[in-house]
Amino acid sequence: MAYWNDWTNGLYYISDTKLYSLNVYLNKLMNNISFLKSSSSLTEGANLTNLDLPSVGARMAIACIAVLPVVIVFPFIQAQMIKGVVIGGVKG
Repeated sequence: MAYWNDWTNGLYYISDTKLYSLNVYLNKLMNNISFLKSSSSLTEGANLTNLDLPSVGARMAIACIAVLPVVIVFPFIQAQMIKGVVIGGVKG
């Protein structure tokens, strides 16, 4: 659980884009959106300077996509997680 939001390790150690985790891929997507918004000299020929690229909407969509696997898996492993917390909390 501690490494769920850690996209830096995946970015450092994995060079094949097919093996990226969801968080690494979504971070690269946000970086590409911010790059397109900031680099007006590179995008003049493509007519992207006047285009309103999504930033807040894209971030919210990325947050929903990143939370989706946890929401799907948690109901199936909830009993085991609670059992582990109860066993770990008992004083001997």
